[in-house]
Amino acid sequence: MKLHKIFPGFILILLNGLFFFSACSYEPEIEEQPVQLTFSADTIQFDTIFAERKSITRRLLVKNPSKNAISIDQIGLSSNKDHFQLVVNGREGHSFANQLVLGNDSLLILVEAYIDQTNENNPFVIRDALTFINRGNEQQVVLEAWGQNANYLNDSILVCDSRWTAKRPYILSNNILVDSSCSLTIEPGTKIYSANNSFILVAGTLKAEGTAENPVIFMNDRLDEPFASAPGQWGGIVFLEGSTDNYFSHTQIKNGVVGLNLNIFNRDGEADVVVENSLIGNMTFSAVLSLNSEFTATNSVFFNTALGTISHIGGGLATYQHCTIANYLNVAREQPAAFFSDFAVDNNENQVINPLEINLFNSIIYGRNLEEVFFREEVAGYLSVTFSNNLFRTTNSQLNSNNSILNENPLFKEPNNSDFSLTETSPAVGKAIPGSTSFDIRGQLRDSTPDLGAYEFIPTERE
Repeated sequence: MKLHKIFPGFILILLNGLFFFSACSYEPEIEEQPVQLTFSADTIQFDTIFAERKSITRRLLVKNPSKNAISIDQIGLSSNKDHFQLVVNGREGHSFANQLVLGNDSLLILVEAYIDQTNENNPFVIRDALTFINRGNEQQVVLEAWGQNANYLNDSILVCDSRWTAKRPYILSNNILVDSSCSLTIEPGTKIYSANNSFILVAGTLKAEGTAENPVIFMNDRLDEPFASAPGQWGGIVFLEGSTDNYFSHTQIKNGVVGLNLNIFNRDGEADVVVENSLIGNMTFSAVLSLNSEFTATNSVFFNTALGTISHIGGGLATYQHCTIANYLNVAREQPAAFFSDFAVDNNENQVINPLEINLFNSIIYGRNLEEVFFREEVAGYLSVTFSNNLFRTTNSQLNSNNSILNENPLFKEPNNSDFSLTETSPAVGKAIPGSTSFDIRGQLRDSTPDLGAYEFIPTERE
């Protein structure tokens, strides 16, 4: 008799026997007395959730401190409402019975929130309690979710001459188009949240009319960390050929791919996109990417992008006055914070070469790289550069004139936290041309010897 002919069968019988004995022998001793459970949190909170959208998932660990196993008689929501959903041992529901937890072990509970649309405009709070009953001992964990009703738009062409108000935020999915010869006006305090891969396309006119007290905000629709502060969470605002008279005042645009993407090609010497007192940044590409388009910015901050923070290519007009262009994003980056070129290649691999007029006044262009300002001229005479009273980080000695300062740290207050206001000893203090603008980005009055950049240093800000 050969061993290999009986060995497989022998192993099978042996394994079956082991399984039989192990299955029959393990019976955990159940604690007969109530056990005081411990929890990883006494309150499960969800930050602002837009009505009709499911939240992120929160985790709750329920610890059995006893050396013996326990059977939790009941786990469930105190109310009969459906604002919260539970997952226990892979099962979804609102109530679970007889849940075994071994000694010194934990039970993982997943919690999600979902809020129905109501008639309220302001944020509201939904509360419930997750109740645990063990041998008559009742314990609770509070569930709390802040809800916000909203206006939802999905893959839409807006009605001509639309007006968005601050009563409810706007939640955008896919592409939203302002058609040619039409306009969208956005009132102070309005908030616009966009889903991943969504874009606002402007063939007509967009006017965002925020104020210092009530800015207009464009950002992503995920408000939980790390998404709430991560770049690349939505596409950005794209201006199509023929778009004109676009205006942004006291507007924040953040966490996208490209903040303002200009493809207008309307060369008439007048800016087709005007930005004042605004903050645009935390982008995976650029805050401003302009292809042969005309753009003007005053008292604004363009910051923290993985590529060039502002890029004007293929010609056009680029005017920056009292602006702060700062790139302190903590990633390796070859592109400078400010890039200007009369040459570009469009999406169809066509070369675009046109004259580019550049005007830089009272501004700061600075960042982590040694070269943060770069000019490229493909055709002699196509770049026209006018500048005065700026602070540049650059190796270009030609910029060391017209009262400009080279390579002196502007001493921003907290650049690593995107605070580009000035400290008292900043070399930018008192170096601007007076009279170009009376107020800074915050609405603070500039003095008779104003400061470079978007922020005026205020003596009361001394630490």
